[in-house]
This record gives sequence, structure tokens and C-alpha cells, in this order.
Amino acid sequence: MFILSTFRKTIDSKVVFTFHNTPDPPNRILGYFKNFFLDKSFAEFIIKNNNYDLLIPGSKFYYDWAVKLGANPEKTKLIYMGIEKEVFDSKLRQNKAMYRKKIGLPSSDFIVTFPSRIIRRKGIFELINAFSLLKKSGCNNIKLFLPASFSPFDSGCYEEISHLIKKLGLDGIILKPNKLFSYYDMPMVYGASDLVVMPSYYEGLGLAALESMSMGIPVIATNVVGLNEIFENNKNGLLIKRQSVEELYTAIKTIYINPKLYHRLSMGGKQTINNKFEIKNQVNKLEKVYTQLINEQ
Repeated sequence: MFILSTFRKTIDSKVVFTFHNTPDPPNRILGYFKNFFLDKSFAEFIIKNNNYDLLIPGSKFYYDWAVKLGANPEKTKLIYMGIEKEVFDSKLRQNKAMYRKKIGLPSSDFIVTFPSRIIRRKGIFELINAFSLLKKSGCNNIKLFLPASFSPFDSGCYEEISHLIKKLGLDGIILKPNKLFSYYDMPMVYGASDLVVMPSYYEGLGLAALESMSMGIPVIATNVVGLNEIFENNKNGLLIKRQSVEELYTAIKTIYINPKLYHRLSMGGKQTINNKFEIKNQVNKLEKVYTQLINEQ
């Protein structure tokens, strides 16, 4: 963005930027600089200059931040990010037994998957403590799978989590993979799962939630920016309070014991993808705005 905006006047073509960095003041805006004020000033310098023809944020959260940083609303177009329904196909759930065997997951337990990086802001500590409550309540056949723990993004956080798991006696309940999963492996991971949890402190939108919903996997998410653009509580997912161990525990147990709720959330999630977050919708809207842009004098 910086290079293109700096040399915009020398480029004889239309310039379009996307905006999908997730601001988290007072920690970061774009994440180019560790110093928050320098990072914020840099972002404002790029966006306020308006040396582009169109800025496309992928969520309302991103749109609001782009305008807050100085983007011209007339040159800013919200187009929601979408996912490939054919890749994240609910029919793949028919292969659950095979997927579990391939991954090394128990065949008969209720598997809750945490598809996020092992970092604090994703709510991993609250989730581990929620599973301690589940164990105390006698729900020993509810297991938590951490597919991103094979190659943790934050080794310090991972060490803390590993210590907490041992301290709470959850070694047989928190399951870790024996391989690194790529994007192309995720349909298999979701297909092996019964429930997905995203207890994040904030999200730009929540693509992992959308992928899960497309496959018909119910999702529990925190009622925070990004995620609350996706979910309508009790219809296509369950929304809980941020950093609430008790609400997370209750939500997991409620879905586990309520097949009717499970089915309603599963169907509601798939319908949400069809109506709003399918990648074909995104592509069609992008083609339309690009065509309009090209045809402008």
C-alpha cells in the first residue's frame, strides 16, 4: 500500500487496495511498527492521502477502521470476504470416522475444535479453564482438539498453556496433533469435529468460523467485533461474553446435551453462508465494482 500510494501518479492504471489488517489499539493498527503511535501515523499517512481509486474492506469492522483512519467513504466499498462452499462441503462430514482415524482422534468422543493460533487474544486460556469445569462436571468424553499446536505461533504462550493443562489434569482431554495442518487439510479437521469454538477477544471477521459453518459444524463465538457480524445468537451460532470461562463452559455443555439446538445451529450456519458469505457473492460484487471502475473516465 505504501509503495503504490507513493508512486500512484506515475501509474497509468487503476489502483485498488484491500484492507484486512486487524487494528487492536493501543497495541497495533497495521502491525508494521512495534510502536503504536508510529504504526497509527503510518496507517493514517497511507489512507488519508487517498492515492488510490478504491479501498475494499472485507468486513464492517475493517470498513469502520478505514474511515476512522481517514479513508474517503466515497472511495471505500464494503465487500464481505467469502469462503469456498465446494471446499468446505458439509457432505465431507460423512467421512468423520475416516478423518478421525487419519488424524488420530478418538472415534466416539465429542470433539470440540479450536481452529485458531495458540495466542492469548484467541481466548485459549479461557477455553482450557472451561474444559476444567467440564471435567469437574463429569463430561469426560468431551475432548478439545488444538490443530494449530503442532507448530505454535507463540512459543511462550504455548508453554504457558502446556503448563496449565498439566496443572489442571487435562492431559487426556486436550488433544494435540502429530502433524502440521495446512489450509487444504482444514476440511478434514472440521469433518472430524463435532463443535468449533472461537472465544477470541476480537476478530476482523472470522474466516475459520465461516469455514466451520459451511460444513454444518455449530460454532460458539464471543460477542466481539468481527464475529458479531456473522452470528445471530441462538440461530446460526451461540454468542458468549468475551473472557467468560463460565459462559464458555455452559455453551459447550448446552450444545452437547441438546440435539435440537445442535441441528438448528448447524442448519442456520449453512444458510448464513449461502446468503451472505459464499465466495461467489464476493466475486460477483468485486467484478461489478471493478467493471465500474474501469469504465470511469
